[in-house]
Amino acid sequence: MKSHSQRMARAILLVLVASIGRGVAGGEAAVDQILAKTHRFEMLTPTPICDDLTFLRRASLDLIGRVPTEKEIAAFEALPDRARLIERLLGSDEFPRYWSQLCASILIGRG
Repeated sequence: MKSHSQRMARAILLVLVASIGRGVAGGEAAVDQILAKTHRFEMLTPTPICDDLTFLRRASLDLIGRVPTEKEIAAFEALPDRARLIERLLGSDEFPRYWSQLCASILIGRG
């Protein structure tokens, strides 16, 4: 059984790879290949693709550490572009702030 810190470190690594590894090989993004390999190694079955509002909530929580506001929900419902959402969240001021706090907590041992 992996510790919470190990799972968080893996999650951090996957987010970093996703944010910089945008190349496409064989029609599949590099991060998708990494996740598929990890799923096979860990004998995990990926969950089905979620609806747009669930994706918005999960992406917001994972990348900036909070649920989306009503205004953000309305904007995403008007234009539910998942790739654009990820780019916006990664480019926000909240992304580095949240992840620096998360990494500091893990490294200092409060995670």
